[in-house]
Amino acid sequence: MRSEVVFLRFLSKIEMEKAAHVDFRKCSRAPSQYEFYADVRCERSQIQDLLHSMEREIECVCQEQFEEGEVQTSDHPPPTPTSPDLELGFGGVPWFPRKMSDLDKSAKRVLMYGVSLMLIIRDCCHELLGHVPLLADASFAQFSQELGLASLRASDEEVDKLATCYFFTVEFGLCKQAGQMRVYGAGLLSSVAELQHSLSPNAKVLPFDPEVTSQTTPLITTFQDCYFYTGSFDEAKEKMREFASTIKRPFGLRYNPYTQTVEILSNTRKIANLVSELKGDLCVVTTALKKIRGKQCVKDS
Repeated sequence: MRSEVVFLRFLSKIEMEKAAHVDFRKCSRAPSQYEFYADVRCERSQIQDLLHSMEREIECVCQEQFEEGEVQTSDHPPPTPTSPDLELGFGGVPWFPRKMSDLDKSAKRVLMYGVSLMLIIRDCCHELLGHVPLLADASFAQFSQELGLASLRASDEEVDKLATCYFFTVEFGLCKQAGQMRVYGAGLLSSVAELQHSLSPNAKVLPFDPEVTSQTTPLITTFQDCYFYTGSFDEAKEKMREFASTIKRPFGLRYNPYTQTVEILSNTRKIANLVSELKGDLCVVTTALKKIRGKQCVKDS
């Protein structure tokens, strides 16, 4: 659509009680145009008449229709020859995102404006000042990514445990630096009062242990009963790797940075491809070490 006015005209043509959700954003490919999303409950004929009446003002329409009572799966991509369920044949295993485009969803579809948990200004501070600087650190970014990979296709109980570990590390975690306790959790960094509390003698701070941490209840509207610290991000990664290895899953997962997809290691061919990539990385490391040794030999001589 070319403007918000067109969208308002679109909405005026339907009964608002039939609109379960509406949303819009600027088009990334054409900044002068807008992309709109509308979840409407009405007869199919009404939708067709509505789109026909506005066909001159709408350039492209992506439409999914469902009968009443039908299970909606519009949040998931349609099956393709490379879809995980078709490729693996693991019946009853839930879908999970494998490409970055699968995650191209508006945040407002998760929390609506006006919901008490959605504080736009504070959320910007939380993301920009809390998460972004840390994600620029390679070690922390890897830790956060491995947490996400561990949750893919895990059971609800295991996902809850991983989510709790995420909460008490990425959001409310502490670590030691030069013998002093430091805060790195974005939830603490964006809350002055709790930041001060977490570093005060009144706060209960325990060593990070995924088995213990995953059983702790996260608190949303008040200070945490306890916090967890690690000696470094590398230490946290190793502990989470050990914990993730206990998750029952009929295959292995890895993130491929070249294709920006999550690969399912379900057969020997895929594992052989991974080993080939690792050999290439080891070759780079070996070559670099030889050059360093060569420089040292020149200096010694």
